[in-house]
Amino acid sequence: MASDISGSAYIAVIKEIFVSLKLGRGKRVTAKAAHLMFWDDGMLKELRSIAAGETDRSTIRQLREKFEISEGRVHGAIGELLRIRDKLGASNVARQIDAVVNSADFGKGGIREDIRTLLGTKSKSDAIEKADHLCRKIEILRTELARLNRMVNES
Repeated sequence: MASDISGSAYIAVIKEIFVSLKLGRGKRVTAKAAHLMFWDDGMLKELRSIAAGETDRSTIRQLREKFEISEGRVHGAIGELLRIRDKLGASNVARQIDAVVNSADFGKGGIREDIRTLLGTKSKSDAIEKADHLCRKIEILRTELARLNRMVNES
């Protein structure tokens, strides 16, 4: 089949295949990264309430439920993003994927561990402080996820 295609036509076909693969990977990155987002009506709602000192058993229970429900989905998305990162090599997109997953300052993995710690906190003042810190980290993560989305869609 390749022998039937010559010169610039062959290069055009290869380029089209490459672009198609790139776009497919980009859509997967965007879709999986959306699973890392903290949405206003998700756990972020309860975290903001706790940070504001509006904590009761219901708030903690709702946070715990949302945390547990999202565990498998988030774990799967992180795994897929890391596989894509490894295939991308030393690119800017790969570094951004690594940051949104692994950064000590705002990575999704660390934030989830911090939420797990918050859920075990007994002191209301400690919970308020931890939740406030988490909300700040989440805002950074949201910004970095938006950056990743732009990088994927502009490349």
